[in-house]
Amino acid sequence: MQYRIGKLYSFGYGVDQDYEQAAKWYRKAVAKDNSFAAYSLGSLYRRGQGVEQDDETAYCLYRKAAEHFEKPNAYAAYELGRMCKDGIGTAPDNTASDKWYRQAYKGFLDIERNMADDKLYYRLGQMNLNGIGTEVDLSQAKQYFEKAIKLDNPDAFYGLGKLYLRKNSEYYNPPKAVDCLIEAAKKDHEYAQYALGKLFLKGEEVPKNVDYALRWLNEAVEKENQHAEYLLGKTYLEGVLLLQNIPKALTLITESADQNFAPAQHLLGKLLYKGEVIPQDLEKAIEYLEKATEQNNSYAAYLAGKIRLTEDTVNDISKAIYDFEIAAEHGNDYAEYMLGKLYLYGKEVERDYAEAIRWLAASAEHGNQYAKQLLHSIYSNRNWSAVMGALRLLQYISRIIQNRLEHERKGKQHSIDRKLHRKIDEKKQAHGLKQG
Repeated sequence: MQYRIGKLYSFGYGVDQDYEQAAKWYRKAVAKDNSFAAYSLGSLYRRGQGVEQDDETAYCLYRKAAEHFEKPNAYAAYELGRMCKDGIGTAPDNTASDKWYRQAYKGFLDIERNMADDKLYYRLGQMNLNGIGTEVDLSQAKQYFEKAIKLDNPDAFYGLGKLYLRKNSEYYNPPKAVDCLIEAAKKDHEYAQYALGKLFLKGEEVPKNVDYALRWLNEAVEKENQHAEYLLGKTYLEGVLLLQNIPKALTLITESADQNFAPAQHLLGKLLYKGEVIPQDLEKAIEYLEKATEQNNSYAAYLAGKIRLTEDTVNDISKAIYDFEIAAEHGNDYAEYMLGKLYLYGKEVERDYAEAIRWLAASAEHGNQYAKQLLHSIYSNRNWSAVMGALRLLQYISRIIQNRLEHERKGKQHSIDRKLHRKIDEKKQAHGLKQG
């Protein structure tokens, strides 16, 4: 009963919608071990509705629901799969993510046997389409989408449209995809509107039609779709398919970036760094780039590291290393090359030849010509260990010479100071002044 009262407040059924009241009643039901309430309360914490947003609390509540002995909640298991994959409320863990997704898929199949639900059909279609919790099965995906379409589910029209755009499959059919996407777009499906805009703007799978693309992209932008904002903003910035409009471009890209869309954050950070179309602002550039880095955007991470390394006003070698490592972990060969150089030459960080070779080899393997040339230069020496020993010896000798020069400079300065002091005393004596 308490769970049902919470649900009434959550959805506004027969009462004014009130998330705080919903959370209050869900908590009471959770205390009585209701797995549905645990899932629902977790969702409120995940979205910050009626409670302070808290991903860790959401994760714990989802686990409580998914691990319920009698009634494990498949929807909670699905959310856990997503959170483990993306590192939300817990550390990233692909193995745990796959486990939760498989549990969710099995649970959804059990639910499907007992009820017809268009949203459930769509979810099962998506999982089969993308291999989430099960192997990719386009035939099964198509069947589930078609079941949901019979119940007029707009997401299913979109899903089937995406299936028809799956290249190298027996279902690849752009005209059918467009038909499905239009049906979804007419039902105000923002991602279908974005997909249509992208298809007709690029003109690779369907005939190019910029005006038609613009119609759908603008509709998606009105719904604050960050993908559409980014694509349209970038198109206005480039000024090829549309007349260049830099103010409009920057507005759209900024709106997308402020919705935490990593490609937009990378682009805006790069523009702020270069200072060509907008005034340079390194602090703001770093802010956007490192937000994108948190989402594992390797291009943003590399650029953030480069700025941290080379620009005095934001110089921070430890953060630069961190950014380069994030980029390198995702296969960015330029970041691997920079790490290799940093550890090889040992100017900004302590020299580490093993790390240097590891990163340079990875960069070269990923096709970086500079890393290949540097490795060739290193290995072309007849004896690698002798070269390393010689470099260490040279470094030691240079320190000795530097220390000696510094000592001699100080000694010479001291000698000059004594001579100068003596001359000053002689002048004072000649003028009858007190010496010392």
